[in-house]
Amino acid sequence: MIIIKCIQAQNDTELLEKTITDHVQTMRSLTQSQLMYLKYFVGNLSTFDCFDDDPKYTPDYWLNKFTAEERHKWNQPIQGVWRSQFNVTYPCDKSAWVQGNWQAVPMWSHCCNKGFGIARCPDRVIEAPTHCVSKMQALSGECADDTTLLCPSFVPIASGTNNNARSSPYLVYTFGIANLWEFEDWAGKLGCEVHAFDPTKKYLEKHQAHSSKNVFFHYEGLKGPSSKSTASKLVSTSYGELGGEFFTLSDLWVKYGHRAANRSIDLIKIDCEGCEWESLVSTAKHSPEVLRRVCTIVMEVHVVNSLQMKNLKQLMLMSDFWRLFIEELGFRLWYVHKNPGGVQDREVNRILLHLGLEENICCYEIAIHRPGCSY
Repeated sequence: MIIIKCIQAQNDTELLEKTITDHVQTMRSLTQSQLMYLKYFVGNLSTFDCFDDDPKYTPDYWLNKFTAEERHKWNQPIQGVWRSQFNVTYPCDKSAWVQGNWQAVPMWSHCCNKGFGIARCPDRVIEAPTHCVSKMQALSGECADDTTLLCPSFVPIASGTNNNARSSPYLVYTFGIANLWEFEDWAGKLGCEVHAFDPTKKYLEKHQAHSSKNVFFHYEGLKGPSSKSTASKLVSTSYGELGGEFFTLSDLWVKYGHRAANRSIDLIKIDCEGCEWESLVSTAKHSPEVLRRVCTIVMEVHVVNSLQMKNLKQLMLMSDFWRLFIEELGFRLWYVHKNPGGVQDREVNRILLHLGLEENICCYEIAIHRPGCSY
């Protein structure tokens, strides 16, 4: 028994030494500018330590819209459901954010963290459609959704009306459906042209059977230019085997006739379990013209090893995303919300932890907007 314990202790020490060595080597492999952009990104995701003296819409503003029963449930969250603290803070450096009023909104129907999402928006932000019919249902654990927030200034359909004076309807691309159609159906009913992409095999029949006005399903996925066009042997950690064909954003813009018709993509919504880094960065590098025709992107970014953030390449892509989208293309943040994810998805990349990310947070829902975008 003593011998076994000694061997185990030796193995643990060797593993720790290897981890430290790998950590140092990775840090040295990143340039100073790459580390700087990663630090900017981290600082705008989770290391909030500034208060807003006069937020337009405070946490109490939203919580006062709860009934007494709902507020009681909010104060007594069920076991296993995350909820951020009431003490809401904001990023100190606002240079990467849009102009507008800070707002902190309880994400009552969110699957994993019902705490506050923070937004900066000239208008009152609006909760996106959810299949949870009541707050009590969601707060009691009977219903959960990946719902997000919307700002009418950046997502005009959020006000509940479409612009009939336009020569063509608002154009919306969504990537990652998982048989949750509330957002797509809502946008379609308002008159948007919605193209929904999802390559997961287990949902294929349900996705193909789904029928809703102005919503078009495509058994296709998003890729970078160097990735394979087919994915018959690829497996998502969350959703199983992938199929169909994979295309770049630029390819899809051309394939469905939107480039030829000189149409902008008013909104892109992405939740593709880690594919966002390569696909968006490579688009910014090789086809920036399509991103100059994109107004708003709502997406989930993943920072854990199990969701494609486990090596130097992914860190470089994350750094490139900030440089290309924020610094060069001029997009600005307007929404951030933390998502702890599943128990198996909480090993945050060690370099990002070193730079200030929180432990046990797999993902961040964020939204960016290109100021000056014309609708």
